[in-house]
Amino acid sequence: MVMTKEERRAYNKAIRDKPENKAKKKEKMKADYEKNKEKLKAKVKAYREENKEKLKAIRDEPENKAKWKAKAKAKSQTPEGIKYDKIAGWKSKKIISNDWDATFDWVMNTKNCENCDVLLENGKGSKGRCLDHDHSITDRPNTRAVLCMPCNIHEGKKRHASKEESYAYHNEEIKCDCGSTTSRKHMNRHKKTAKHINFHIN
Repeated sequence: MVMTKEERRAYNKAIRDKPENKAKKKEKMKADYEKNKEKLKAKVKAYREENKEKLKAIRDEPENKAKWKAKAKAKSQTPEGIKYDKIAGWKSKKIISNDWDATFDWVMNTKNCENCDVLLENGKGSKGRCLDHDHSITDRPNTRAVLCMPCNIHEGKKRHASKEESYAYHNEEIKCDCGSTTSRKHMNRHKKTAKHINFHIN
């Protein structure tokens, strides 16, 4: 029996949608990507450079901005999105690992700071989990420990001395190279201000 065009299309879709075939296709795509990773990255980079203005115009369209923002927010709240964002953040800080899945599981399953033993929490507070690493190592895995924020910043219990000392440290005024004065705890926020950005651009 000869199939019509629509029947053939439906038949092929049913074959593609079988779980075992989807899994095979995913593995093949992954293997092809790994094999041609550098070539593909170079191709994408070249395309972005050649079409910079065009892509910017598309990104700046209000409906696209709203759509992508909503999509990114929804994705970041899923387990996969949380994991992706966390690992991307570590990579941006020059943290190196041979097995990111194992590193993520290690960090998220560590209940107490491996330096001061404080109970760790999710989030960015003083008890938030921090992946400590050796900044001097740039060519091999450089993770060291899972710490709370104070231990990661001050490198150990000796800097934990007291709440008063911690408060004084974080609220100490610092003179920025752009001419502004800010507190140590607000330095990252200050670096995003127009004055600081314009100073370094000009």
